[in-house]
Amino acid sequence: MEIDVGARETISAHRELQVIEASLEDHELRLRLITDPKSVLGTERLLTAEVKRFAELLIGNPIFRKGLQENPRATTEAFGLRLDPLQVRAMWDGQALREGRLTDADLQRDGIRCLNAFNELKRAFAGRMLSAVSSNVAFDAWRRRQIARCRTEVDPANASAIVHAPATFELASGCSVGCWFCGVSAEKYRGAVSYAAIRDDWLAALAGLRDELGPIASKAFLYWGTEPLDNPDYEKYCLDLKAVCGEFPQTTTAIPLRDVERTWEVIKLSTREGCQINRFSILTPRVLHDTLAHFTPAQLLFVELVLHNRGSLMVKADAGRARNSKRLREDREFVAVELGEYASPALQAARPSTIACVSGFLINLAHKEIRLISPCSASDEHPDGYIVFERAAFADGREAVARLRELIARHMPTQLDAATALSFRGDLRYAAEDDGFVLRNEFDTIAIRNKAHPALMQRIGHLIHEGLWNADAISAALGGEFGVADAQARGLLNLLFDKGVLRERAATSS
Repeated sequence: MEIDVGARETISAHRELQVIEASLEDHELRLRLITDPKSVLGTERLLTAEVKRFAELLIGNPIFRKGLQENPRATTEAFGLRLDPLQVRAMWDGQALREGRLTDADLQRDGIRCLNAFNELKRAFAGRMLSAVSSNVAFDAWRRRQIARCRTEVDPANASAIVHAPATFELASGCSVGCWFCGVSAEKYRGAVSYAAIRDDWLAALAGLRDELGPIASKAFLYWGTEPLDNPDYEKYCLDLKAVCGEFPQTTTAIPLRDVERTWEVIKLSTREGCQINRFSILTPRVLHDTLAHFTPAQLLFVELVLHNRGSLMVKADAGRARNSKRLREDREFVAVELGEYASPALQAARPSTIACVSGFLINLAHKEIRLISPCSASDEHPDGYIVFERAAFADGREAVARLRELIARHMPTQLDAATALSFRGDLRYAAEDDGFVLRNEFDTIAIRNKAHPALMQRIGHLIHEGLWNADAISAALGGEFGVADAQARGLLNLLFDKGVLRERAATSS
């Protein structure tokens, strides 16, 4: 597993972290680690799990943050933590950090290093999704273009967290939770899809996804504008996904306490079946309190808490229902003030504008509809933070596979369409330079330069900027003016295409 040198040194020095790393590949070991840590490490207390919980309280609970400033040890004891807060002072004493009163030893305490190393292990795991390759050449090239586009179109911190899963299935019509800030504007819940009624079509669609995309289909999951646990058969769908495609899907639920016993069984099942990380979306201070009361730090070691509750320092995305709302502005103002006290400048600058994480197929089994989608910054054109390239209806599993193939054929050329006029993405501002051109937006500057052939690069940029010329016309112009061979000209244009800086055709509003 590829992780940075500092994290590797920390893991090498801590048996607990060595066991955690081994458990990411040994599912029975990971199950024992969360259900009976004493049988693995000889203690019920895992330092990494304790520091993770400390961090969750620090981010999610303003009473905890205030208490740390007034009486740190009494506060940690009151919240049930078996951890000396002064051993993790660099996490919470923002004033001491800003004034330079923290020593190197403070910054390198075991607890902090363990949490950082654990997060690095999770980052490396997430990187597997991003680097996954499809055996379908057209889909793989298209997905790579979307990844490249997002890296320059979306806030960098936001973009780095997007895994670009190849597909997801919705198992219901709408969502029962109704979050005011829902980044994908989930519809009101109208019922779940019966597993017994749709099983044959579901399995046919799943097999078709696997056959078309190859092993990357195993990275699919089972929710979007839906709550996965709204479907009473959710676990059956998960087991089918593993049986057909190869991996048990990650679960994010916003109702971990609606049926605590079921939630715990889902965690254990997913762990046993090989899923490394799940998530709880925490919506209120009461849910945060009760979740931490119901589950031990060890039980939630591999469950990330997405802290959307009032008083949290987590910045919500300006997308979907929250977009341009007064409530979001007030929420962000509160977070900005709190972060000024407790967090780093990098966190203070975060401006997420999408929660979308799929570059591929969104398949709703209730409405029997497939959408080809990819993340983007939320805008008037794409208010929910993702592009919908096309929608297609299907009647059964066989037809779903046919629609999927048609979407690939229509939207995923491996080279530029010779007949379509080329233009730069709408968010990019073009400017000519002496040796080429640059493209800028609020997040990035993309320089396209060639000091050996400056006039040629200028001309390419100018012709694309005009938005009037297709690849044939641009190639002919470059050949006539500079003697560039057709293959070389098209190679330059396809390089820009692969970088994701050209506007993709047929995108429609989500």
